[in-house]
Amino acid sequence: MSDVQQPLKALLKRNYDFLVEELMVPLHLDAMYSRDIVSSQEKDDLATIPGRSKQTRTFLDSLLRKGESKIKAFLEVVKSAPDKQPHIYTVLISSDGHTDSNGGSAATATAVGGGAQLPLQTQGAASGTGGINLDAEVTEVQLLKVGETAGSKWFEIGVNLGTAIAVLENIRDRHRDNSHRLVDVLHRWHDQKGQEASVRNLVDACTKAQVRGAVLKALK
Repeated sequence: MSDVQQPLKALLKRNYDFLVEELMVPLHLDAMYSRDIVSSQEKDDLATIPGRSKQTRTFLDSLLRKGESKIKAFLEVVKSAPDKQPHIYTVLISSDGHTDSNGGSAATATAVGGGAQLPLQTQGAASGTGGINLDAEVTEVQLLKVGETAGSKWFEIGVNLGTAIAVLENIRDRHRDNSHRLVDVLHRWHDQKGQEASVRNLVDACTKAQVRGAVLKALK
């Protein structure tokens, strides 16, 4: 397991500043206590630390000292709480990019449960696409179809397309429906990228959000 565990500590260190800015420790304290990530005393101490940044730094510094198994448990906690800061897990795994043996882009996250790996690898865009022109600029009709199909993953897709977290939070507040949120994300991305907003890039973003199959069906 050491070959897949070691990157977790590096992943946490690489995203330390992001977590200090974004992670709201009190939202996750009960779950972290139930998973034995923090002790009863640590839970009480963290809850009384003034200032969110100081509170988060204290927690992260302690977590890094505890090692890989506790970091893995922390990732499981934030992944299993989609109603509480869903972007935390998404950003962490999206930042874990590396170049695979074939020179392609990939992103992986350590498994949540079972000791395996949860693959979030960008598949070759030419694989299983059913003749879709991946290099074409996305059309309005395609954007709407994807919005209707993958609305539940709007936040993850937005992160994968490079949308700023603050913008995504504003979109969340602006719309009640996830499909409308995703369409908003996709329109902003298309307006920003223009002709570079290709079907390929959209499919890759949806693949990382684990909705590749459904999106490909919608695009046909």
